[in-house]
Amino acid sequence: RHGLDEGQVLSLITDNPRCLFGSGDDDPEETP
Repeated sequence: RHGLDEGQVLSLITDNPRCLFGSGDDDPEETP
């Protein structure tokens, strides 16, 4: 997983999912 807590990851995903995972459609663990 990432070096962040689930709460922090969720916050980041809500802010800019495309910036972090590039798609934002799938879950963070689903991304390559």
